[in-house]
Amino acid sequence: MSQGHTSLTLLSADVSAVPGVGPTTLKHLHHLGIRTVRDLLFYFPREHRDYSKITPIVDVPFNEVSTTMGLIWEVTVKRTRGNQSRTIATISDDSGKLYATWFNQPYLQKQLERAQGCYIVITGKKQRFGNKVEFNVQSHELPEQNDLLNTGRLVPTYALTAGLSAKVLRRFTKWVVDRYAQMVPDHLPTPIRDMAQLIPLPEAVAKIHYPDNEEERQRAYRRLAFDELFMIQLGMQERRERWQFEAPRATP
Repeated sequence: MSQGHTSLTLLSADVSAVPGVGPTTLKHLHHLGIRTVRDLLFYFPREHRDYSKITPIVDVPFNEVSTTMGLIWEVTVKRTRGNQSRTIATISDDSGKLYATWFNQPYLQKQLERAQGCYIVITGKKQRFGNKVEFNVQSHELPEQNDLLNTGRLVPTYALTAGLSAKVLRRFTKWVVDRYAQMVPDHLPTPIRDMAQLIPLPEAVAKIHYPDNEEERQRAYRRLAFDELFMIQLGMQERRERWQFEAPRATP
């Protein structure tokens, strides 16, 4: 089997081949129209949120989404009057200390306790509750344990369905991007790409999901937008030629 046929076979593989995609998750992905590895690769984000700027703890503003980083110290779980749980981690950097709070996620206690003395990157809002100041965490990553995927970077935002979280979908897309994006065949010859100053399609597919910066995202978007317009023009040309061929044969 040629390399091209091998790539097409792998891209056509059922999305259940992605680690972590079980029967329930498979139904959720099917609801989004994702049935193959290629479908997942071409399930592009609606937008990216810029969580790449790390703000020192002392400069974290109130009531604005921001990203900061610090060492984890004390970790506790408290109960509210409504019997809800609050997991609180004390984190600090050279500039100050912050109380990071997760609501109704008591299972995080063990994870955070194992990471005491390690860095954590958190994204959320610093808010005042009475005479207390806390950082309400929306997403977090432990950079010493894995790659930053959900914060600390340009984070992709996808259309979701009930039962499928943004964090889980990002894990799936990152897995297929890392392994399969380079297998996507490019239908544009190199001279045309060079003339139009377009990046290769495999690179565009990878960077539209996980760009390292805004410039990479823009280049990926430009290539994919060109392809969309190119395909529309090809379709119009095909219909025009069919009409020109069939019109003389039509009965008056």
